[in-house]
Amino acid sequence: GIVGSVTHHWYNESREGVGYEARFMMPTDFEQINSTHVVILDSGSYCIRVVNRVTNSTSLLAGVCGVKNLGFKDGTFEEAKFGSLMSITQLPTSKGQRLLIIESDNQKVRHFDLTTRMLSTLNTKFYGYLQSLAIQPSTDVKFFSINQAIGWIDNSAVNWPEYLTLS
Repeated sequence: GIVGSVTHHWYNESREGVGYEARFMMPTDFEQINSTHVVILDSGSYCIRVVNRVTNSTSLLAGVCGVKNLGFKDGTFEEAKFGSLMSITQLPTSKGQRLLIIESDNQKVRHFDLTTRMLSTLNTKFYGYLQSLAIQPSTDVKFFSINQAIGWIDNSAVNWPEYLTLS
């Protein structure tokens, strides 16, 4: 199935819907979090949405869709504000469903807890245009792309918050 339209290249608004009635401003990345749901970064709308693959419908997960909501704010999913959402990856952990999200213009890695419905920011400084993030579960190494380079951080080198470890 398809959610949204593949024939239109740009919309002036995003909207929830079923199938072709759903609209995205600029989906930049997605992550399948279970067998029925996919989390979508709708970067042009500055919000995070979810697609239910069973009903072929979309719904808002975090933030408020629309250009007026551009910003930066941690807190509950309803309070959250985002900049340019670039990349999303699921943390393979037994501590609940957790995602890491890259915001390029804010140069931040955001921690997204689907269990508590809270968003926080990692206290990690990146210099440059942060674009993507991936995790190697067997070693808990975090890879990232920034500007025109690929880098990695492992837990022995950085004091990551306890909730980001894979055990």
